[in-house]
Amino acid sequence: MSAIKTNLRGASLILTETITWVRCGDRLPDDETTVMLYMPGSESDPVWLGYHTSEGWLSVEGSMLNSIHDDPTHWAHLPAGPSRKQEDL
Repeated sequence: MSAIKTNLRGASLILTETITWVRCGDRLPDDETTVMLYMPGSESDPVWLGYHTSEGWLSVEGSMLNSIHDDPTHWAHLPAGPSRKQEDL
């Protein structure tokens, strides 16, 4: 294992994960679970981080999103990120 680590030092490690977008009309995430939101009508970036409550969609900062932008059309769980094993490479 140490030989592999030595050979990979200074190399870039590219990790890929599949992101599955769910239509908001089909299903909503669990309340107050941070997810990625796709908002095609946004004047800036179409993908935001936010969560859903009984009051509607909120940004991760707690601002109501539908007061600033159109409601999101899709949402997706956040990627898991590197595993412990991948971090050690």
